[in-house]
Amino acid sequence: MKAQHLLRHAGMTALLFLLSPAPVLAADQETSLSGQAIQELLTGNTASNRPGDSFVHQTFEASGRTVYRQGERPTEIGKWRVEGDQYCSQWPPFGGWSCYRMTSEPFGTLKTGDTIRATFVGQSTEYPVLIRIKGS
Repeated sequence: MKAQHLLRHAGMTALLFLLSPAPVLAADQETSLSGQAIQELLTGNTASNRPGDSFVHQTFEASGRTVYRQGERPTEIGKWRVEGDQYCSQWPPFGGWSCYRMTSEPFGTLKTGDTIRATFVGQSTEYPVLIRIKGS
């Protein structure tokens, strides 16, 4: 009976591991990004909450326009910019800007097809994402 319970637990653990998104680096393995690095990382690229999954993703256009899509919800269009060393966004109907620090795994020259793990860090929340580099 005990062996059966252990096997069932091991099977569930393996199933949960297979269904889980790719691990995100711990905050201590990520480094804070400068404003220039945030601009380089986001401009023209897409952030997603899961690898290869388009359920939740946000694009960052060079014009300052940002587009957020989540499943069947209506697409949301806002604005983004970099202020100092923070990513900032503004979403209608709200008038104010919200700003976040960003951290990421270390990266060098970005190439088309790269995927970078990053985190938007707010006052009381963290949003881990994967940023897919589209290139020019």
